[in-house]
Amino acid sequence: MTHGNPKEPAKNPHPVKRYEITATSHTPGPWDVIEGNVGYEVINKDCLPMNSFLGQQDVPNTGVVVAMTRVDDHT
Repeated sequence: MTHGNPKEPAKNPHPVKRYEITATSHTPGPWDVIEGNVGYEVINKDCLPMNSFLGQQDVPNTGVVVAMTRVDDHT
């Protein structure tokens, strides 16, 4: 059975959950630029496939850039 490349996991082609994130700030002025990143961590490493050559599990380390939309000067 193949599990793909743990260093670059495939994205779910049919996601069923949507997450909304609200970022607020009380800076002295409005934001010039806003960027977001989300990182993922494997909690249960027992579910990872074993690398038969190295005898260890490869833990994926990946992140996704999140599009942010300005609502007002602080959100």
